[in-house]
Amino acid sequence: MQADLERARGLQQQGEVDRAAAIYQQILAEQPDHREARHLLAVADIQRRDPVSAIDRLEALIAEAPDEARYHNNLGNAYLQVGDQTAAVGAFDKAAELAPDNADFCANAATVHMALGQTDEAERGFVAALRLDGEHFHSRHNLGSLLATADRPAEALEHLERAAAHPASGSETLRNLARVYERLGRADDAARVLAQADRAHEAIDDRPAGPDSGRA
Repeated sequence: MQADLERARGLQQQGEVDRAAAIYQQILAEQPDHREARHLLAVADIQRRDPVSAIDRLEALIAEAPDEARYHNNLGNAYLQVGDQTAAVGAFDKAAELAPDNADFCANAATVHMALGQTDEAERGFVAALRLDGEHFHSRHNLGSLLATADRPAEALEHLERAAAHPASGSETLRNLARVYERLGRADDAARVLAQADRAHEAIDDRPAGPDSGRA
C-alpha cells in the first residue's frame, strides 16, 4: 500500500496526474479511510481543475483532522479556483496559523490578502514568509510591489532588487523595479531595467506571483 502511494506521488509530481489519481482510487477501494490517499486525490482534483470535488474531499478531511495545515492550504487553492477569495484567505490563514514555520503557507495567505486590498495583513504575511525564507521569490516580488503601490519606494527597492536577481524573475518584477527607480529619481537605472524587462518578456512566459499550487 505504501509503495503504491509513493509511486503515485512520484507520478503526480511528474505531471502524470490522471495515472496518479487512478492509483489513489485503487488504494481507496481497499482502504476508504486512507487519509493521505484522499488528500493527494484532492490535490489531483485541483490540478485537474475540479475544485468542487477537491473542496468536498478536503472539508471531510478537515472534519477528521482539523490541525493538519496541508488540508487547509489546499482547501485555499481549491476555493481560489471557484473564485471565492474570502473563503480562500480564511483557509490560507488557518494553514499559516497551524504551520507558522512554513513560508509558502504564510505567503499564500498574504497573496490573497493583497488581492483583497487588505494591505496590512498582506505585508505582515510576506514579512513572516521572508523571515522564514529570505529567498522566497513570491514574497520578495509581492512585498516590493505592495510597498511601491503604497508610495514607499525606498522600502520597496531592496525587495524588488532582490526579486529581480532571482532565477524566477520575469518582466513584471523588472517593470515594477523600474517604476521604483523612476520614483527615486534614478532615470538611468530605470531605463536599463526596462530594457531588461523587454528582453525578458520576449524570452520567457511570465507567471504571476500568486499562491503556490496544490502540493503533493
